[in-house]
Amino acid sequence: MQVIRVIITILAGSLVSFACIEPFTPDIAEYQDLMVINGSITDQAGYHNVDVSCTSSFNDPVPRPERNCNVRAYDDKGNIFQYDEVSPGIYRCWIDKQYLIPYTRYRVEVITSDGILYQSDWDVMLPCADIEKVYYEVSEEAPSNPLLSPFPGLQFFINTTEMPDRVSNYRWELRETWEYHSTYGQGDYYDGEIHYVESDNYADSLVYCWRSGPVKEIFTMSTRSFASNKITRGFLNFVSNQTDRLSVKYSLLVKQYSLSDSAFEYWSRMQRLIQESGGLYETQPIRITGNIRNPNDPDETVLGFFWASAEKKTRIFYQRGFEFPVVEPPCQRYYLTEDALMEYLQQFDEESYPIFLINTTMTPEGPWDAADQTCFDCTKRGGTLIKPDFWE
Repeated sequence: MQVIRVIITILAGSLVSFACIEPFTPDIAEYQDLMVINGSITDQAGYHNVDVSCTSSFNDPVPRPERNCNVRAYDDKGNIFQYDEVSPGIYRCWIDKQYLIPYTRYRVEVITSDGILYQSDWDVMLPCADIEKVYYEVSEEAPSNPLLSPFPGLQFFINTTEMPDRVSNYRWELRETWEYHSTYGQGDYYDGEIHYVESDNYADSLVYCWRSGPVKEIFTMSTRSFASNKITRGFLNFVSNQTDRLSVKYSLLVKQYSLSDSAFEYWSRMQRLIQESGGLYETQPIRITGNIRNPNDPDETVLGFFWASAEKKTRIFYQRGFEFPVVEPPCQRYYLTEDALMEYLQQFDEESYPIFLINTTMTPEGPWDAADQTCFDCTKRGGTLIKPDFWE
């Protein structure tokens, strides 16, 4: 489904013309009601997922998971792996290590609730070179607005060891985690009336937060044209100083996958589609079909890809230094008068209490002022108070 949304976004965003009077609306009917099947098997023992959904229309872009499907994976040794639906449209199967052997081929089969059969092509699990190191360098990235100066930040790279002869294609999945802090501790507050708290008793229970999420980019590389069968200074993500990601400590988990030629072609086309932002008259939209087929209806368009791969992973940390300033969310006080402050506080209901305040004189008499509550409670910026187990 993400593929279709990217395509539709490119189409919609490209329809700006300063020379034409009549707007042009593309025919996007062909991008509706298509089956989307995505999944993978790696050499890591554990749960392996297959997602089954249907594309949504341009006018109603909501998730449309396909429920009650019969999902199975097969290997070329005759083993069958039955998947269970663990949430709408998401199917999962535990596979032991003994069945996850390099150079084994795998395929997936999905039978929908109304009896329609979908099958993937076979994909071979290739061995994976070791990750020699992941590292970063201070760099700059040009912003989308040409009137702005480049943003400083960290550019991450990867080096691999020499790869097996039959392996030349790689993809990386990245997951970032960062620590950030709220600006103020929890002191004076309002819960229908203002309460004074001595500064020595200010709490910091909502000051320290951690936030995680996938890096929403695709990273692929092939060594087919390289002099040696290894990767040096492979580009990964760039993290600018324009968010709170680098404000305290940042961690990047890198998962490396070896890809067959067909899987590499699919993921590299996906990468190009996401990176390119040309208009309709610069580059034609790409309808990326994968390796899933309806054997009883060869003309049906099916999206998604099922692939197999060995996996390597590593994690790197960055501790904030003095290489560049970090632009954090502004936490300026509102400079409200007493009447304006009370009017401001009346907008909150009891479920929002307590509303933390700034005591401008640090005395029981105040006066008090307000600031955005994200400046007091770090969880309101999307993070959690629970430190990750891997955090150094």
